[in-house]
Amino acid sequence: MRNRLPAAGWRDVPELVLWTAGAGLLLGVGHLAVVAGGLPFHAGLAAGTVLGMGGLAVLIRSRHDLKLLRGTLGVRGVLVGLLAGTILGLLSNTVMALLVDISPALEALAERRAPMMESILLPEQPEMLPVVLLVAAILPGLFEELLFRGAFRERFLRRSTAWRLVWISVVFSALHADLVALLPLFGVGLLLGLAAERTGGWAFAAVLHVAHNGAAILIAVWAVHGAGHETAEEPELWVMAGLVILLATALAVVWNSAPRKRVDGFRTRNGVSD
Repeated sequence: MRNRLPAAGWRDVPELVLWTAGAGLLLGVGHLAVVAGGLPFHAGLAAGTVLGMGGLAVLIRSRHDLKLLRGTLGVRGVLVGLLAGTILGLLSNTVMALLVDISPALEALAERRAPMMESILLPEQPEMLPVVLLVAAILPGLFEELLFRGAFRERFLRRSTAWRLVWISVVFSALHADLVALLPLFGVGLLLGLAAERTGGWAFAAVLHVAHNGAAILIAVWAVHGAGHETAEEPELWVMAGLVILLATALAVVWNSAPRKRVDGFRTRNGVSD
């Protein structure tokens, strides 16, 4: 008789929610402690991310004897992840902009959140852009994936894939505490979860996540410093569509250049199963 995974249920949901609340608490404590010490705002964000996400992932790993598997990646996998993540970032920002346009409630929330988001994403001087990318793209991409698609995924492997994809995406989007981006974040969480399931770990999802966040930052910087808007407005839809087409073409070239081989009956490209 084949062993079957337990059916998706509610028993593990409270644990998942409590761990996520703990991550949010540690994130806030780390941020406030650094800012209270007189260090810059972005240093507080970096400390909060490392402590809240990375610290909790290590705690869960030691408590439940997890391996935090990185999964398959490789150089071509990094290129694919960067291109696909950038496309994902452009698409998710476009979806969010469309939702704001059709919903007066979301539009009001977006106007209220704009100053906070611009303080995080927009560098005051051009030379600060690498710092912003580090704090708002690279560190969250790495440490959030280490927690959500690393520790959480392995902790709940006994649950079905659908259970993990949905519930981890729910807490992932909820932790960001951003009602304007809630639905796009949930969709992004599902795609990151699928990437982790396909590659067997969190590393490829982290590359996607870093590229996704980096695209959002560069869109905001271009809108203000490149297009001359007073706020981080979204570029015109045709500009976004053109960028997506160009990046998708590059992604197809990189993907199709990968040599195929068979491993355990599955065709793979650079270690990622077809």
